[in-house]
Amino acid sequence: MQESLIFLNFGSAEGFGLPPAEAMACGCIVIGYDGIGGREFLTSEYGYPIAQGDLVSFAQTIEHVLELWESDRPMVTAIGKHAAKFIRATYSQSQEESSSLEAWVNILRVRAGETLRDLANNPTRLDVVSEPEPEPFAPIDPDRKLFIQYLLMAPTACAEVRAIEPSRYLNQIPGVRAVTSKKNAVLSKAEAGEEKVFVWQRAILTPDRALAQQKNLLERNYLTVAEIDEDPSRWPEIAQSDYFAYRSCHCVQTASEPLAELLRQYNPHVKVFANHLVDEPVPRSSADYERATIFFGAIDRAGDWKQIIEPLNRVIEETGNFVRVEVIHDRAFFEAIKTTNKNFIPFAPYDVYLTILKRCTPGDLAPR
Repeated sequence: MQESLIFLNFGSAEGFGLPPAEAMACGCIVIGYDGIGGREFLTSEYGYPIAQGDLVSFAQTIEHVLELWESDRPMVTAIGKHAAKFIRATYSQSQEESSSLEAWVNILRVRAGETLRDLANNPTRLDVVSEPEPEPFAPIDPDRKLFIQYLLMAPTACAEVRAIEPSRYLNQIPGVRAVTSKKNAVLSKAEAGEEKVFVWQRAILTPDRALAQQKNLLERNYLTVAEIDEDPSRWPEIAQSDYFAYRSCHCVQTASEPLAELLRQYNPHVKVFANHLVDEPVPRSSADYERATIFFGAIDRAGDWKQIIEPLNRVIEETGNFVRVEVIHDRAFFEAIKTTNKNFIPFAPYDVYLTILKRCTPGDLAPR
């Protein structure tokens, strides 16, 4: 299976350990029905899920992947590696740990004393003791005095540019130590003498939960920062809580001045850190400008692109084959573009996103 490119799954109740997941673990591109057993792992981020019984879409997707293989083999390889990494990390070690934890909690509920039984019956109390995956960018150095801890609540949404890459460069500053973790944070990693900062990426919390977590952080002498690179009103839960997660932090960091102005309604202490590429693209030759490539890489931007789709299609029609369109994730936008000179990639890892972005014409339709 390691030598295969595509795995076709026609089953409707396949589960982990069965062929589709094994194929993903080997780096195959999996195209298959989104049956009950596969919904946990066969998502648009890691493969090509097809509605049950839709043979036309099945055939079209196979054709698309084969065309992509012919035109951009490194891209297909990167998608396969991304899926393999997900399967191996999530459904080997992590799944075993989850199963073990569940087994121990069940034992505690039956046999433990009052204190342990209380812990077992209140799983939210486990939030800050679950060990995150190892952090390779944070060597312990007793001379460092500032400890910055990032908690990624939306690891697939801008985590690289908003937290992971900044932490790498922060660790190059003398006296600074930065770590990142996903979903859970261990609050005992700070060393003696270090000032502590806790950066909470895209936290969506009820007021009760936010208050409890903020109290826990304050008791440990953390300065708390809410990180948000989107309009928070997109999430009804945040608006319903009266933006408590942002009002209860010491300060907020965001990606643009318009967002900062919006957020200052809820917290006056807002700092803008714009999104940047770590490396600039290699300068393009003059011949490369004989065609233009439009890049659209966005999540949940239908409200924006619907306003420009008609004039964009007119421009594409007027320019003929001069314009090519690269689309990541947004299938509706891809279908709305009236040209055959276009390419669609499902939700992609950050390195794949950058590869596509850097080969496009300067000036894109990526989110800001």
